[in-house]
Amino acid sequence: MLTPAERRKFVKALENPSSELAQTLLASKQLEVEIEQPWWINGVEDFDREHLSQEAKKIERRPTPIRVPQSMVKPVPPGHPLVFNLLAIWCVISLLVAVDLHS
Repeated sequence: MLTPAERRKFVKALENPSSELAQTLLASKQLEVEIEQPWWINGVEDFDREHLSQEAKKIERRPTPIRVPQSMVKPVPPGHPLVFNLLAIWCVISLLVAVDLHS
């Protein structure tokens, strides 16, 4: 890991991205090789993939989906849950207004 002096130097570079050290770190070849592009840019058509390094192109992939057991799937109840929620909120507000008017 970093020594305390190196850590302070690194934190200083993070605090000032326009500093010479920060620009040197951002332009390094090692960063170009190690950077991973997020998986969701696969579906974006206007994303410019030309600037990606060969390593980043290899790494770019979607995560494998997880199967959810049927016992964990909660069915949506029939009816209008939004209407019931709005009605409950209206009742509470009415009660609060009524209590406020009587006090």
